[in-house]
Amino acid sequence: MILHPLLKRWNDHTVRDGDSVRHVSLEVLGVQLDSWPRWLIPVTAGLLLLSAAPWLMRHAFAPHRLLLAATLGPSAADRRIRTLEETRAQAVADAAATLRRIERDLHDGTQARLVGLAMQLTMIRELIGTDADAKTDTDVDRERLLAVVDTARGSAKQAIADLRHLVKGIHPPVLDQGLDTALATLAADVALPVEVVTDIADRPAPAVESIAYFCVAELLANAAKHSGAPRATVRVTARAGLLALTVRDEGRGGAAIGAGSGLTGLLTRVRTVDGTLTCDSPPGGPTVVTVELPY
Repeated sequence: MILHPLLKRWNDHTVRDGDSVRHVSLEVLGVQLDSWPRWLIPVTAGLLLLSAAPWLMRHAFAPHRLLLAATLGPSAADRRIRTLEETRAQAVADAAATLRRIERDLHDGTQARLVGLAMQLTMIRELIGTDADAKTDTDVDRERLLAVVDTARGSAKQAIADLRHLVKGIHPPVLDQGLDTALATLAADVALPVEVVTDIADRPAPAVESIAYFCVAELLANAAKHSGAPRATVRVTARAGLLALTVRDEGRGGAAIGAGSGLTGLLTRVRTVDGTLTCDSPPGGPTVVTVELPY
């Protein structure tokens, strides 16, 4: 139909009307479409059909695809097993990575500080045990002793802070008071204003609470670091066996799962308990991330 103006000279049939003979290529309801501008009708129709051909083909082969899926494709149970295998593998890998991080933090941070503290305490003992009759300046020894004590005290405080940070990364103690209190405390430490709205009738399982807490922590950190948002909102509801949390920020948008924003790690985390994560972040914002976890 698109090539009708070119083919009408050869693709025609003869029509005899009395003594007259006509060569007609295309005729619809007695109207010949072989002359300008009538041949624009088949050309336009052909262009429309060509543009709709992919859509028509997809729908025409829908029964074929359904038949193939039913006879040759994996069953629902097989797909479920595959998902569980992937989730288990991801959970094991995440646990191993967490253990390596804890070991590295203990070795490079807290352990080094405690070793330094032990050395400083040894120096204090040696200074105290110095013979009182030694020919040294008493004021100088006192200043050295105080300096070593101050250094040891600072090392002890830093080691305690490192241990608290490490423990918080494993399981925040504030979660013992409930998810709503933990999220309010978390929001107070974020570098942008955060509104927290919670509606939780009964407390979820501890594992679900922990996943929800770390999801909110990561999403708020992303909002403060990457989005340029002036504020953020956290909403958590628990209804009908489902814990749903939504983090919204009015930033620049453009976030996507797998784009290096940490959403892939969160998706892996929520899938360990059959949860779901969706991200709606058009360019220009806002960014809305929704996490649903089984209650």
